[in-house]
Amino acid sequence: MLPQVEHDTPTIPSPSDVVNMLSEYATALVSVLEETPRHYSGPAYLPTRRAILATEQAAERLTAAAGALASAGQFVAPVVVPGGQARPVDLLADALRQLERACRALKEHQQAEATPLENRAGCWFLAEWTPLAAEDLDAMLAPVCGLLGRVEP
Repeated sequence: MLPQVEHDTPTIPSPSDVVNMLSEYATALVSVLEETPRHYSGPAYLPTRRAILATEQAAERLTAAAGALASAGQFVAPVVVPGGQARPVDLLADALRQLERACRALKEHQQAEATPLENRAGCWFLAEWTPLAAEDLDAMLAPVCGLLGRVEP
């Protein structure tokens, strides 16, 4: 299910390659989210909802970064986004940070003794898959954000 990513690429990937990569991961993440139950027996357990919401937000931000990069055609050219303008590289960095927040929320959820077993089981695949996606994307794209985040348009 995970797209194939090479971690030792010596150059910055092309914007179109990054758009494709972000789109593939966002689609896969949405697919895993669709398989994740939202309703469990017993009282509502807020950490479950927070972990799922953080992951949904990560998928949305990956999609937004892909759309902005596709529109701009380059990493540092500002594009119009809801609320103003942003550079695709900044949206990409934000998406990676949100994906890391989702990983932390899922890890805490899965490890907490207070988490009901049904909730833990329901989020198992999401909690296993999301860190793998985050690791792949971070390995490929964090250097892009680090290098190009300081470049002025």
